[in-house]
Amino acid sequence: MTPDSLLYELEKLPLADRIFVVEQASASIEADKAQSIRAVVDSLSEDYRTGQELAESTQLDKEEFAGTASKTRLADKLTAGLHLAYERMLEFKRQKNSEVVVMRDGKIVRLKP
Repeated sequence: MTPDSLLYELEKLPLADRIFVVEQASASIEADKAQSIRAVVDSLSEDYRTGQELAESTQLDKEEFAGTASKTRLADKLTAGLHLAYERMLEFKRQKNSEVVVMRDGKIVRLKP
């Protein structure tokens, strides 16, 4: 089946069926992309673990870099702030008895906190 014939047949379907087909096709594409990315990450991860030259090139010198400590403190403060915001959001959702919407495995999921 060619893309043109597929589109021609798709146009014949009712709107709800077309939306379903598009959603399924999108999910399939996302799954393929995720699988491709995982394969690349896995292969690079193995290279990193076994490749001495890669490991050597990523080791930091023992010298202190200016601003490293302050950047670490800022990162810690940002992480703490995000955690606090997350906890407050969950408490708000509990009080309002509403759902938290998240994405898991490429799908939108509604959860009760």
